[in-house]
Amino acid sequence: MTGAVARRYPPRVYNDGEPWSDESVQDLAQQVVADRLLGEAQLEYVFDQAASLEAWRRLLALQVRRTLAHRRRKTVVDRLLTRVRRLAQEPPFRLHSAGRQVWFSGGDFSGPLADLSDSAISRIAGAVRHIPQRGASSSSSRASMIYTTVDLRLLLERAVSEVGALSERDLARVLEILLTSWLPTFLQDPEGDYPSEESTPEAAAEDAQMRAAVERFARGLSEPERWILLSKSQGIADRDIGARLGRSRPWVAKRKRDVLERLATELMSQFDADCHVPAMENLLARISHSLGKSAER
Repeated sequence: MTGAVARRYPPRVYNDGEPWSDESVQDLAQQVVADRLLGEAQLEYVFDQAASLEAWRRLLALQVRRTLAHRRRKTVVDRLLTRVRRLAQEPPFRLHSAGRQVWFSGGDFSGPLADLSDSAISRIAGAVRHIPQRGASSSSSRASMIYTTVDLRLLLERAVSEVGALSERDLARVLEILLTSWLPTFLQDPEGDYPSEESTPEAAAEDAQMRAAVERFARGLSEPERWILLSKSQGIADRDIGARLGRSRPWVAKRKRDVLERLATELMSQFDADCHVPAMENLLARISHSLGKSAER
């Protein structure tokens, strides 16, 4: 199962540039087990929800794609940080080293180097949110550059003007927040979903009904609720969702509980357990698309 899913994804982006081999697939399988099935207690969920072999296969494939999405996010942010380090070596920036940590500042900065608070991270994200991002494709053989060089320099200028200096680790947190709607969701297999074992007019009608119900539910979500659902699907912490939305962590936690309860009672209760995964995939794909369109305005 892991190999069947992984080999649909370009190794340059999802496997540190190494070809998919039996060993790398085994490493990915171990990561799925450690991080998702055990670390996030998804194994119990799979056993509870899988009422058929088809449902079991979809649920396990979902966990593999979630793990691959996490790898993609790390790759994208790491590439951006590498480019920022190069930019910071030229005026008007300065590059500082403190132990194993790298810091960025303006050329005239003389203050202390300190980790930023959640509110400072939120302030930076808000100050640079308008800077345009380039589109993404999960099937691309290389990671998109996301920001042009001019726009990435502008992002760094705005960041250091807000706080004086910030560490590479804190800049990574800012980028995680900014890229939430850009990152391809783990739903989108480059070669499409696994085919259903049963393709009949009845199954097609049920699929159409499911998609219509998902569309109605998605239209009723506020923008913060969409951000929360999409962010949690990508494993982003409540504090960083709060920074993206300019809200506190308790505020995010409450809205998360509310929207998950609505998800269960208003949407998922309409379907058999076998339909929960495709319904959630469809919902998150719609959310990602709508947030991406909002960011373009």
